[in-house]
Amino acid sequence: ESVETICLANPSLSRDEIMFTLADELKVNLATNRVSAVMRALQEHLIGLYSQGRQVVVLIDEAHAMPAETLEEIRLLSNLESNRHKLLQIVLFGQPELNEVLNRTEMRQLKERITHNFTLEPLVRSDVAQYVNFRMRAAGFKAEEQAIAQRAQELLDYVGIGKYAEFKARTLSYGDQRRLEIA
Repeated sequence: ESVETICLANPSLSRDEIMFTLADELKVNLATNRVSAVMRALQEHLIGLYSQGRQVVVLIDEAHAMPAETLEEIRLLSNLESNRHKLLQIVLFGQPELNEVLNRTEMRQLKERITHNFTLEPLVRSDVAQYVNFRMRAAGFKAEEQAIAQRAQELLDYVGIGKYAEFKARTLSYGDQRRLEIA
């Protein structure tokens, strides 16, 4: 496999902790706890991986809740490159508030580095049963697909008082940026 994936789901990491966490995830041997030495060791390790044809992708969840200093460190990490190629691909996930954070003046440089920005639209009613079925299966639930879809639809009908008229303002959530609104 030519891609190394690191998932960071803790939004409360400090700017130093995020570097140490990346170094730990990549199994970088650190001779010191000095931040500048950690950054240098990370870069050398990433260059070694790149020379082996490996790419590193860092998935950062709950980015909207990260301290500004940590987001600035992420920007600095995005500067790590070989002669011509970025050594880290960084993907930020967050609630809609992430856009508000990135629109702050002090986040301008980070925002400029973002090459792709996607917003998940609310699921339409017809997709809800399929989504619930997928999540249940991912969690290990074993039952007939129709039974899951039927029960999900029954629950939505119950909550929505049959016609979803009163359900427009309610939101089903699944832990992170994925919001599921029924209209």
